[in-house]
Amino acid sequence: MGKPQIAVRIPPPLLAELNQYVERVGRGIAEVERKIVELESLVKGK
Repeated sequence: MGKPQIAVRIPPPLLAELNQYVERVGRGIAEVERKIVELESLVKGK
C-alpha cells in the first residue's frame, strides 16, 4: 500500500512564495520530504 496522499488547495500568492523558497533552498519537494522523514525517525529514536 502506498503512502496516503492529501490534496490541499494553495492560494496562488502562497504557492509562489513556496516555489521561491524551494528555489532559494535548492531542494526539490521530494528531497524535502525525505529529509522530514529522516528527521522524524531520528526524533523517534531518542
